[in-house]
Amino acid sequence: MHTIFTADIVDPLIVRIENYNRLLKLIDLKSLEDGSCTLPHKVMANFLDVTHADIVKWIDKLIDFGIIEQVGSNKAYKRKSSEVENPSLNCLIDLLKLFKQNPNLSFSQQAEALDISIQELEYLFGMLIQIIE
Repeated sequence: MHTIFTADIVDPLIVRIENYNRLLKLIDLKSLEDGSCTLPHKVMANFLDVTHADIVKWIDKLIDFGIIEQVGSNKAYKRKSSEVENPSLNCLIDLLKLFKQNPNLSFSQQAEALDISIQELEYLFGMLIQIIE
């Protein structure tokens, strides 16, 4: 059986997800007492050594995933839930690594290997489709 999730596909996706995590850590580190981060996109880009456009795309994805929300009118961002409450990005990395190691696992075997429910796996696949787009 041929799989589309080869290393040349999976590795860049893992890097993309790790970049989302880097941005989340920056937002967490630079948040004010109310939990909002008011750093301008340009400053975020400088901190992470990426382009302004990258930051805008990453923020849009994190908002789409429901991990952060925009608060106020001055482009402040706030995490909607803690990493412990929403470990989906790290689970997605684990899923991609599983694809590389065991590309022929069934859907239920993937859920079992990741120790998650079928519903959680379906959610991860939905996120993966959004990331690939």
